[in-house]
Amino acid sequence: MNVIKIDNDKIDKIVEFMYELNNCPKHHIGYCGKNKVEIYSTVVELIEDGNQFFMVCNEDKLIGVIGYEKYDDTVEIWGPFIQENNVQALNLLWDNVINSVGSDRCKYNIHCNTENLNARGFALDRGFKAICEGKTMELDLSNIKIQLYDNVSKIVECDYIEFSNLHDITFPNAYYNGKQIIDMLDDEHIIFVAKVDDKLAGYVFISMNLKFNEGDIEFICVNSNYRGRGCGKRLINTALNAFKQEGITKLQLWVNIVNDNAINLYTKVGFETVDNLISFGY
Repeated sequence: MNVIKIDNDKIDKIVEFMYELNNCPKHHIGYCGKNKVEIYSTVVELIEDGNQFFMVCNEDKLIGVIGYEKYDDTVEIWGPFIQENNVQALNLLWDNVINSVGSDRCKYNIHCNTENLNARGFALDRGFKAICEGKTMELDLSNIKIQLYDNVSKIVECDYIEFSNLHDITFPNAYYNGKQIIDMLDDEHIIFVAKVDDKLAGYVFISMNLKFNEGDIEFICVNSNYRGRGCGKRLINTALNAFKQEGITKLQLWVNIVNDNAINLYTKVGFETVDNLISFGY
């Protein structure tokens, strides 16, 4: 059994493997998409950015795949993608990730389907702790009519500190902190804020992949002092309108299972649950 570092000649092989497994709940990894072309494009971009993917083979048979995306001191693990719980293969894959990252200060995250027992066991066996569980929800925007409201706009620099404080307090273990979100802002990553009496009452952070006509509502939050005033509805409708203006008709989001208010808000708009996910941190 041997491990191979992925280069351009081997990307097609691992993408086919990842695509087949990720469309099955018991092998599903949350960081990875379910569209083959999108998976290929993302893997290429990750490798070009200095991240790595590895595959383990037994003679000519592909047994498993793992990769990662590193930003600052956070490492998101893409995998493990493996059909059976092969301890030797998993150890080889993990050792190569650790050696490739080469830092003792990094925080590692695994995000997998609750039915993915291989990934869950892999995480727990290596000292990861379960952080939270959530739902992936989807919405088809094609036939949705959107009502717009006042007092919601794109964030401006003078709101950065207030936004960051609200985000970090509300989502202390989130995959992005407030500063990281601010650093990401561009035409495909946007924060809208709702104001009440010129105070930041809430925000929604959205991301878009215009190449694949996809959109995600990454985070939405209303300050507890302003709940019950319709801020959440105003924010969600503004986000939906932004997607629709860009021609995006399929939306996806992740929401913590304990966040009943957000789940109810999304359900009222028309979102439906497609996957149940669990996050681990190390």
